[in-house]
Amino acid sequence: MLSHMHLLVTLTLLTSIARAVPVPVPGILDGLGDLLGGNSKSDVAALTAADLTSAFSRAAQFSRAVYCSTDSVTTLTCGAACDALGGDVTFLLSGGDGGVTPLFFVAHDAPTNSIVVAHQGTDPDNILSVLNDAAFFLQNINTSLISGVNVDDIKVHSGFQNTFERTATEIMKAVQDGLTSTGSKNLIVTGHSLGAAVATLDALMFKSALDPSITVTTTLFGSPRVGDQAFANFADKVLGTSLARVTNQADPVPLLPPRLLEFVHASGEVHINSVDANGTAVDVVQCAGQENSNCSDKDILLLSDIENHLGPYFDNISFGTTQCA
Repeated sequence: MLSHMHLLVTLTLLTSIARAVPVPVPGILDGLGDLLGGNSKSDVAALTAADLTSAFSRAAQFSRAVYCSTDSVTTLTCGAACDALGGDVTFLLSGGDGGVTPLFFVAHDAPTNSIVVAHQGTDPDNILSVLNDAAFFLQNINTSLISGVNVDDIKVHSGFQNTFERTATEIMKAVQDGLTSTGSKNLIVTGHSLGAAVATLDALMFKSALDPSITVTTTLFGSPRVGDQAFANFADKVLGTSLARVTNQADPVPLLPPRLLEFVHASGEVHINSVDANGTAVDVVQCAGQENSNCSDKDILLLSDIENHLGPYFDNISFGTTQCA
């Protein structure tokens, strides 16, 4: 039996589909892969829990902490989320209102000698509403903030881009100042949910504006699709293997917005198939290609579980305001 959340997701998605496809189209079921499961790519490689910890734990800790109030984060008094960061973090910029402009910060992480940019996500009810709201649409990427080959042909989710644009300029300045003042050559960009979508756009901005000597690593958790096929190809070209998007079990958010509306994921998926009672990921695969039928694309939106969006993912790390003291 479907939960109320499952019904909300399904009905909202089907409404979007109906608006996008008002009359029967031959082969329409080919576009309903997110509802029915399946796609073409299938190659995967097994990963261990230790692999996840080594590659993604530090970014996950920052993505968790950014959900907490600005005052508690910048004073490292947000409870276990801040305790995990340790005391050697200096905050260079923080902002957002937790609403129209989600919380964010730029920090220097001394243990990794990295500048970190983290974006808050949003609660499950809101992210599903944003992903399926007919008021949002694919629009041209902002070429004043993100430059590159053929960017005029690239389209992104208008709601994600609007959120990105509200903070892009001040974050860019803080990152440039932080790289200069610390001498760091490493930049970590991270976020969960809506924050992952904004972090993706941030990363493309940084790659187009910063000196090539700066290493930009982008780690996303529970990310929705951000743009169209041209965007996915552009992200693959610009970010390559420096982008990882971690998806958790039957989380519905990575299946949205649907491919039927021309949204496509970039490559770099790492999919967690199961998590034990201790919050340890026990079945994890690295997924080839942009949309992989053995990873989050194998899941059926009608049978998804929004709790998987929050976690735990691995190392008993979950996301959301409930993780804050």
